[in-house]
Amino acid sequence: MSVQVLVTMEWELLSLVSKIEELVMDSRILFEYFMFGHQTKTKYCSILTTKEGTFRLTC
Repeated sequence: MSVQVLVTMEWELLSLVSKIEELVMDSRILFEYFMFGHQTKTKYCSILTTKEGTFRLTC
């Protein structure tokens, strides 16, 4: 399953990071990744879930 995320507003960014932090061990890298996207105003990212229940972020 792939979820397309368009980050355009700070509250959306913080809400998304907060949710991801509950699922991913190394949230700092993801936070910096999304901060970069937020600074460019538009960033498409895919959060991929595996059958094992792990998550992978691709942008």
